[in-house]
This record gives sequence, structure tokens and C-alpha cells, in this order.
Amino acid sequence: MRRWQMAVSPIMHCRGAAFVSHLSFADDVVIFAREDRRSVVNLVRFLTLYQEGAGQRINKQKSFFIASRRCSAGQIRRIQHLKGFKQGSFPFSYLGCNLYVGHRKKEFLQFLVEKFIAKLAGWQKKFLSQDGRLILIKHVLLAIPSHVLAVMDPLKGVIKRLEGLMANFFCGQSELGPKHHWCSWRNLCYPVNENGLGVGSFEDILGVFSCKLWWRFCNSTSLWANYMRSSYPMDSGAQPKASRVWRRMLAI
Repeated sequence: MRRWQMAVSPIMHCRGAAFVSHLSFADDVVIFAREDRRSVVNLVRFLTLYQEGAGQRINKQKSFFIASRRCSAGQIRRIQHLKGFKQGSFPFSYLGCNLYVGHRKKEFLQFLVEKFIAKLAGWQKKFLSQDGRLILIKHVLLAIPSHVLAVMDPLKGVIKRLEGLMANFFCGQSELGPKHHWCSWRNLCYPVNENGLGVGSFEDILGVFSCKLWWRFCNSTSLWANYMRSSYPMDSGAQPKASRVWRRMLAI
């Protein structure tokens, strides 16, 4: 069953940039369309033909559309009538990341904190040595936000919250709460040959992914790279309304 998400809004793009019409991965699809009746009717016709030809059905209970702020109440009702989808809003989850509009907020990444807490709740009930807790931190907890860090740069408060949860888990619990931290978390992130424990630092991981984005911006021929180069020439520097991704790449 495929899930469809519609972002209904006029699409603005720079001269020479590729025209982005949809994002698709497996059975999770985001479609960008204008909100006028002709565009919506054509989209409905296309989706009907797709279902008939592919033999697949759209899951309307999981599908929704997001309307631009410029859409009137009448336009929104017309889209609901034609599509049969419920109206959604930002942020929404796509491929494990929350897509949002506007400034970054802690609540947009609260799902990462909740995943950490859920994992730790099960582990803390078991008798684990400090070595066992270290292995779980390295191979399970550090992997949870890796996909998000590849495409987003969370607020420092979120990173500190995640690292604080790992530090409390590593040091253990007593009847009075978390035990005393005998070393700062930053020092634990140093390599073993530098008197650390080789725990990956989210700050370092974020920097590596930022370098990877910059490399793709300079060398890749993907749709994303072509769009970014059309929007932000390499010598354009920081711009007042630049995207978070562009400012993230400039920072490194």
C-alpha cells in the first residue's frame, strides 16, 4: 500500500535549475503541485491511471496534503473533495526525518530523544557491566541519529540532551539517580590511544556529513547537486535567506 503526501503550492525555482516535481523512495512518495483546479484534476487523473496500470492502491488513511498559506478555504475544500485525502501540516516525517518550514525547533527532533529513552528504558532493567553499556552506546545509540545528521544539523541543545542520556547510561544508576560522572563526555570521545574510550562524538559525525555534502555539491551530477549549484554559486558566500543546508556547508 503506497502512501502519498502532497505539498500544494506554486513551485519557485532558479533559472537553469532542475524542476523538482516529486520525491520518491520505495512506497513513500511526496508530490509537489500547484493548487489550481486544473493541476489538481490532472494529478488525480494521473494517480487513477497509475493505480489501474500498476495494480496498486493508494492508502488514503495514511495519505494527506499540505496546502500553501495562500490557499483559500474554498481551494482546500476542493482539493479534499477531489483527492479524498485529509489535510496535514508541517512538520511531517519522511524517510526518518521531520520536514519542516521555518526556523529549527527542538520539538522537531524530539523523536530522537524519545527513541533514546525507549532504548535505555529496556536496557536499564538489565544487569549490564560498564563494558556492555559502552558496546551498546557505540553500536546502537550512536547509529540511531546517523541518518538525521546526514541531512539536518540539529540544535546544540538536542545534541547535548542525547549525549547526556548516553553519559548517564554509561556511568550507571543508583537509588538516588545517575551516578557521579568521573570524566566529561567530550574526553570519552577521544580515541583509546589518547586516553579516551573511542565513543563517536555527534559533533564530529555532523562535521563529517557536512564535508560529504560539500563534496557532493562540488563534484556530484545528481539532481540535488545541480539544484544547489543553480541556487548558490560557489562564490556567493552567506546569504540572508540561504537554506540551512547551504549555511551548514559554508561553516566547514
